[in-house]
Amino acid sequence: MQYDLVIIGSGPAGYVGAVRAAKYGLKTAIIEKETTLGGTCLNWGCIPTKTLLKTAKVIHTIHEAADYGVNIKASDITVDFSKVMGRKDKVVARIVKGVDFLMKNNKIDVIRGEASFVDKQTIKTPQGNITAKNVIIATGSSPARPPIPGLDSPKAITSRQILSLTERPQRLVIIGAGVIGMEFASFFSALGTQVTVIEMLDEVLPMVDPEIAGLLKRKLSKEGITFNLSSKVTKVSDGTVFFTDAKGQEHSVEADKILLSIGVVPNTAGLNLEKIGVKIERRAIVTNERMQTNVPGIYAAGDVNGVWMLAHKASREAEVAVDNIAGTPTVMQYRAVPSCIYTSPEIATVGLSEKDAKAQGIAYKLGKYDLVANGRFLGENDGERGVIKVLVGKQHGELLGAHIFAPYASELLTVATQGIESELLIEDFDATMFPHPTICEAVREAIVSTHES
Repeated sequence: MQYDLVIIGSGPAGYVGAVRAAKYGLKTAIIEKETTLGGTCLNWGCIPTKTLLKTAKVIHTIHEAADYGVNIKASDITVDFSKVMGRKDKVVARIVKGVDFLMKNNKIDVIRGEASFVDKQTIKTPQGNITAKNVIIATGSSPARPPIPGLDSPKAITSRQILSLTERPQRLVIIGAGVIGMEFASFFSALGTQVTVIEMLDEVLPMVDPEIAGLLKRKLSKEGITFNLSSKVTKVSDGTVFFTDAKGQEHSVEADKILLSIGVVPNTAGLNLEKIGVKIERRAIVTNERMQTNVPGIYAAGDVNGVWMLAHKASREAEVAVDNIAGTPTVMQYRAVPSCIYTSPEIATVGLSEKDAKAQGIAYKLGKYDLVANGRFLGENDGERGVIKVLVGKQHGELLGAHIFAPYASELLTVATQGIESELLIEDFDATMFPHPTICEAVREAIVSTHES
């Protein structure tokens, strides 16, 4: 079978790219080795975890009800873990069904099974070889497994495996304090699990503004999560995790389950990329701004290229790749890639941090707004902290970056993302009316406050 475009992988890059290709009139096929479409994001990442975190938010609301004049006995709260996980499965199934519909509605052929290159235009599949004028590799990533003795224990699980638990662990040790680790720590702690986090670095969420990361750590610590920072796991023995602290002293902690949360690695194995000469660096496929590899007609999008391993970035890269394949020259922009952490409260960032700006020698002004001064935030978040920090260019007044710690920070961030992508200035935000009372108007306040600094 001859196609204009074959996409290997059906995640946020794969299925979005396939639909865009179909709109251009390209004869398109998508190859997926899993039993369901949607990739990690829909099946074992974004969608299921955010569905579970909604349960955590409900529990937090119940515990805080008395602060709002509603009397509920928190001691009477019980959690039906099987129902929580069942709801997650229903949401995932519905979204996956939607992707199936998109493929059928856009007349995209779906080929099941693993794919590998015979040559740069021929792909081997369980259903026979197919040929394509262009190929997009969108195979995503998998959880990394560090060389720690004892990780073959059945109690040591990945972020994918933890979503299939049938019973809530009473004690959970999380190795790694990145985004995935913090989200699962927040979820299981809310359910009553004793959570311990072990992190090699001296801070949680090292990619986040230190002040904001510190605010989250303090809140999670108050909720009972134990953090062991500057600590290195040395071995796992069944349900015991052994680690050393910054002073070299040895410690251990017991666990019913041990979550490996130290990042992900691109999925390139088995594709036979060496056969066609695709360039790989640090296990990731190298691409240019048009998502092209070094081999003509071969593109890569999403986690597999190792750049910003985020679902929305993957989708946009696939769109850029398809546009170029269809003859519409487009380049990928990375200056406004939003990143969100769905803890409670949420953290959302986009653009430059202070560390980035200093490293690049960019002069900036810092705008900061404490959300306790925002009427709606104060009325809806009794006793909580929230902050919005922005960086504005000192010379031209353009928005460079935004960092938010607040409920639904992921929604608030869109204002800043659009502002950076569109190169808006302080004057543009100053001339824009935001609805009142909203928490979103605090983003505007943080930005225009740099007028006076």
